[in-house]
Amino acid sequence: MTALRKDATVSSVDGCSVISMESGDLAVLNETASLMLDELLRDTPCNEIAMKVSRRFDIDSATAENDLASFIEDMDARSLLEPARSDCER
Repeated sequence: MTALRKDATVSSVDGCSVISMESGDLAVLNETASLMLDELLRDTPCNEIAMKVSRRFDIDSATAENDLASFIEDMDARSLLEPARSDCER
């Protein structure tokens, strides 16, 4: 199951999310990234997340898949997800 790293908490503000770490670092997510994070934390399969993003934000599926893969790469690079998600490919 995917989760935020143990020292991180997430708060929602006007459809966006703020991830706070004990170190004081923050990650601010826009509405699209917030949706992606919510779905990742529910262990929704990547193809379903991309479909939801595509429908909600009226973008083509290839763009949604690419955006999701980029988002996961960024979250993994920051070590924010445990375990790292590598099942969403470009």
